[in-house]
Amino acid sequence: PALQQLRDLTFHPTDNDHILAFSKTATTEDGLTDHVITVVNLDPRNPQETTVTLPWDGPLAVHDELTGASWTWHRHNYVRLDPTTGPAHLLTVRRNPL
Repeated sequence: PALQQLRDLTFHPTDNDHILAFSKTATTEDGLTDHVITVVNLDPRNPQETTVTLPWDGPLAVHDELTGASWTWHRHNYVRLDPTTGPAHLLTVRRNPL
């Protein structure tokens, strides 16, 4: 549901201008909170690395919908995105971080 709405978009700091990070939040019909974190490499030719800073205290269980991988994220998260193998993360949060 979070990606189906135009509101509740939050951009997150990174230390690399070639990587964009944002999240969207929505409340589902059953009252749960749906969070999606997106991290994208804007450089189509080169791998890029960064630290993504989130406003939530962790730990957060996240699942990458593009690769099937799962990780535990915290307030500061190292990310390396290679445009030839994985130019983005589309992460669903497995528990409510708020």
